[in-house]
Amino acid sequence: MVKDLLVLNKEMAEILRATRNRANLTQAEVARSIGLSAHSGKAYISHLEKGMVKNPPMITILLYLNACGVPWDKFFADLATKDFQNRHKKIVAQLKIPEDKKKIEYDLARYQASIKYPKKEETIDLYRLKEKIEKKVLSQLNQEKLPNDLTSDYLTYSQELLKALNEIEDLNRKWVRKGLKPKILLPIRRIVQKLLKTEIKRILAIKPTSQEKQDAMTLKLARHRIAIEKIEEAVHKVLCDYAPGPLAFIYYKDCARAGFSALIKYYGKDQKRLDETLAKIIRKGVQKGLKENILAKAIQTTVETFKSLAQSNFSLD
Repeated sequence: MVKDLLVLNKEMAEILRATRNRANLTQAEVARSIGLSAHSGKAYISHLEKGMVKNPPMITILLYLNACGVPWDKFFADLATKDFQNRHKKIVAQLKIPEDKKKIEYDLARYQASIKYPKKEETIDLYRLKEKIEKKVLSQLNQEKLPNDLTSDYLTYSQELLKALNEIEDLNRKWVRKGLKPKILLPIRRIVQKLLKTEIKRILAIKPTSQEKQDAMTLKLARHRIAIEKIEEAVHKVLCDYAPGPLAFIYYKDCARAGFSALIKYYGKDQKRLDETLAKIIRKGVQKGLKENILAKAIQTTVETFKSLAQSNFSLD
């Protein structure tokens, strides 16, 4: 795993040492607090406070500050103050201000502190960005020579696209703040985008079923329903001779429907597979507690009724 490293300069090292001294802690005590051994840990803290550890892990600095009871924002505030003082000293050294002109140095420090350095923007100025996008889009539309009544639609699309992309960036910032690494988030984002595009292409490639095919499928379903009803009627008459009971009637008819499905699939195409499937239906029915002789009769009736329908030119395709 790649560690977050901090470039430790002389000023940072001095602030760390001053922070420990204010907390009245020894280097060995700080070392123990952050999980280092007494001897080697003390040496490491000593090197750290001298600025000799150039790229210490960020977690080490945070643990150091925690051991001293100092929040990390206080450390960086002190660092900013130290940085300002050093920059001010450089300016004073360049001007070579006489010792008796301390007022000039004081006023200079006040002026330098009052200068507003540009801050890093935390949020995007959407209003300004929308104006830029609108100008660019209008320029592009003018080149395409599109009808004026479509211009507003294209502009609306551009604004909605901006909103969607901004939401994605907000999502990225949210997870980066939680500690996820941008360089890992980026390939994950590409994976999601690629798969999403592929799925959209797949959906767009699916052609709707033609009206003729819909009608043919509906007709086929209707014929199957008619055939099943005729088979169930014939099986019902057979079952009445055996009087198996109301609930058993349902189970035997379920087996007859399974037999019908096998006949639709294999009749006139694969007789061996058909016989095996029908025998399997009977075995499963027996395992459920149905009587084998009644099952065999129900399946035989199903086959005979199906053949009768097929020979009467009743289409099941």
